[in-house]
Amino acid sequence: MTRIDHLQIGFIGAGRLAKALARLCSIRGLSVSAIGSRSAVHAKELAALLSGCVSMSAQHVADTCDLIFITTPDHAIKATADSITWRPGTFVVHCSGATEVEALHKAATDGAFIGGFHPLQSFADPDAAIQSLSGCTITVEARESRLNETLVTIAELLDCKVNRLPRGLALFIMLPLDMLRSL
Repeated sequence: MTRIDHLQIGFIGAGRLAKALARLCSIRGLSVSAIGSRSAVHAKELAALLSGCVSMSAQHVADTCDLIFITTPDHAIKATADSITWRPGTFVVHCSGATEVEALHKAATDGAFIGGFHPLQSFADPDAAIQSLSGCTITVEARESRLNETLVTIAELLDCKVNRLPRGLALFIMLPLDMLRSL
């Protein structure tokens, strides 16, 4: 099993998905140390719920964290990734099941390792999502083996089932028809 206890985890985007995933990671003992968001108020509110976590700019999250989850709305993932200067060797992932990992191309060009961490569940209510995330399937997508194993280990720590997706294969082809209609 890959060691994840040393990782400094950050989130860029402080919406419903981040509220559930960051809190559950923290509850399970992971170090969620930074939250960045377009809305400083939302970032501060989420950071206040997590022990040892601070709110900061998106660039500062990228400068200080080892693993960064981009949890912005789908349409903002690429623009967010493109606006940041990434450190070589960092792990940068997004959580959108409908967006290709290539939306993080700028991060890869800067030397970061990119991937996807796609929980197959609704996050309409973050409190309910925390309760139901255990047992759901998380599709993991990463070419770099250390990132892939890190994401699998996190998913397993969250008591989720892991589905590994070959890079470049859009996740939406795996969704049931009723879920596709709601996208």
